[in-house]
Amino acid sequence: MAEGMHGYASCDTPTSCFIERHRALGMGLRETSHFDVFLQPGFQCGWRKAHGLFVYIDKNRFEQELIFYLEKFDINEEKVRLGNHCNYFLETLELEEPVGKKLGFIAQEIGREINTLGSKANHTEMQKLVIGMKDALERVKEQLLNAL
Repeated sequence: MAEGMHGYASCDTPTSCFIERHRALGMGLRETSHFDVFLQPGFQCGWRKAHGLFVYIDKNRFEQELIFYLEKFDINEEKVRLGNHCNYFLETLELEEPVGKKLGFIAQEIGREINTLGSKANHTEMQKLVIGMKDALERVKEQLLNAL
């Protein structure tokens, strides 16, 4: 298949277009694993430095604040839900019944997860991935509107 406008392979059928654009979402989702807060060297270094502060601060309060911070920036739950929504989109696409509205609702859920990833992203490259996923999702939504 030849590369079409926007870097997507040209599509033979509407279904193949949905699948191709869905792949772009999946690639973005896979790339987000590089930005997990627990894997970032700065986080681990900061934790080691802060751990020595227990002499000067309340250990329980520090642990509460640390847990709050980790939950705020942890994106694993969103990644799992986004992956599940993407899989459900593909499963629904294969059904033999009319699925246009259902695909629209699934696309809305995908958008919510992408937005949550973006709001939790504390890294420039992660923001770029989120924008790419939003772009791919908008193309899916446009195609859904054209198909309905």
